[in-house]
Amino acid sequence: MVLAGALLLGSSLRQSLRDVAIGRLGWVERALLTERPFRAALADGLPGRVAPVLVARASARVPGAAAIGKLMVLGVDERFFGADGPPAGWPGQGVWINDECADSLKAESTRLALTLGPAGGGPPRESLLGQADDKSAPWEVAITGRLTGTMAHFQLSEGTGPARVAVVPITLLQERLSLPGRANALLSDGASGLDS
Repeated sequence: MVLAGALLLGSSLRQSLRDVAIGRLGWVERALLTERPFRAALADGLPGRVAPVLVARASARVPGAAAIGKLMVLGVDERFFGADGPPAGWPGQGVWINDECADSLKAESTRLALTLGPAGGGPPRESLLGQADDKSAPWEVAITGRLTGTMAHFQLSEGTGPARVAVVPITLLQERLSLPGRANALLSDGASGLDS
């Protein structure tokens, strides 16, 4: 009886964790994440919905609050938001944060200081992103709004902790990292013909 209960509980927990993981992918069925950036325009000729993304790890701080780590900064275009569409004011010049990020910062502010790259847990120095100009000085950006919809909790990494996400227009992050026209991830809805 105890063994059957343990198996049932284990199966239930496994299913719950699977549901959380799948929920964090939103519309994405397939993802390619590389250490070396490639031409973002590569996404343009592929079938289905394919969004180029520039992914960077960061830490963040607002005035009067402690810094938070394990923040995923995504440089995206309108394709990332899927059926929900981009947030009001997109593309703009600021950052949109999700509720988990805002709650972790525990402060109301209109500005956010992002520390990208190795100081923020980003790419290794030996990778191409790590070789970009030192961007460890905080990047001050305006908090434009909150992310809502299916992609507000998007996360490519494993784990069940909070998915702290900040989204900026891809061109802004490309400029900040000195990687014009580049991406290091492709997100796909898994349309037929993608494998050919």
